[in-house]
Amino acid sequence: MGSGEFKTLKDAIKSIPTGNTERVIVDIGPGEYVEKLKIERGKRFVTFRGSPGNMPTLSFAGTAREYGTVYSATLEVEADYFVAANIIIKNSSPRPNGKLKGEQAVALRIAGDKSAFYNCRLIGFQDTLCDDKGRHLFKDCYIEGTVDYIFGSGKSLVFGT
Repeated sequence: MGSGEFKTLKDAIKSIPTGNTERVIVDIGPGEYVEKLKIERGKRFVTFRGSPGNMPTLSFAGTAREYGTVYSATLEVEADYFVAANIIIKNSSPRPNGKLKGEQAVALRIAGDKSAFYNCRLIGFQDTLCDDKGRHLFKDCYIEGTVDYIFGSGKSLVFGT
């Protein structure tokens, strides 16, 4: 972890030029990366790729109380043509107990168009996947949550093998 060209995933994302028109593959080594990440609208054609045998985990403990539900996501993708393969995306906030306001904790917010996820695991409790807008493909993915764990106005196809 952190032994490649960049010390953090945020640094790797920052290095991608706004207005990018070619596929940029970010190979992510095994381990847990505790960062709140955002791929802005102008950074299209980004791929996050991990190893299927030793998947990296992107983790952050954001909640609706602190960021608002939609923006509590560990990974927010606003750019079109995003692809993730062999990645675990997790919101590590504690399980909601229903006693406090703002316990929702999103793992992934996807708001770009024509994005795809292959063999990914999305883990959270309440509001795990914010399928905000756009069209997306989730193939061979595992999505875990308890209450409203998939929500939003996106149009997605979710299927396995």
